[in-house]
Amino acid sequence: PDGTPEPGPGLPPAARAAAMRLLAREPAGTPVWFAASRRSPGALALVDELRALFVEAGWTVRGVVAVDFPVRPGVFVFAADEAPPAFVEAARAGLEAAGLSPRPATGYRSYYAEMKRTQPGWNGFAFAAEQSFLIVVGQRERGGSGVTP
Repeated sequence: PDGTPEPGPGLPPAARAAAMRLLAREPAGTPVWFAASRRSPGALALVDELRALFVEAGWTVRGVVAVDFPVRPGVFVFAADEAPPAFVEAARAGLEAAGLSPRPATGYRSYYAEMKRTQPGWNGFAFAAEQSFLIVVGQRERGGSGVTP
């Protein structure tokens, strides 16, 4: 009851602590954005757990989006630009320390624009003007953390 979020069932305490140590190195208020498919309760649960972890580490959650299309399995870190700010790598490293094996990609903003131009029905993640990256949690089993053994 001290206001500290309780660890979720997905991340083992040691992995959560390792991620916390890395994430807490960033300045308070560092921004983070999340997305998952509303079709995957397990993905939504992991986003909730990650949101709590980042907030506890001092980051500011600028957005959480539940999309209506399926997202392939995995955890992704989509950077808006080819040369993202250093805190994007810090977020990726924190996810790695948590055992989530995130897959990074840069230049997502231009990739999204090109895909929408050439394949109008394509589903992707629109970035806000000030958004530098997005952590996307793909399809997973309910309650599954995706933690690598």
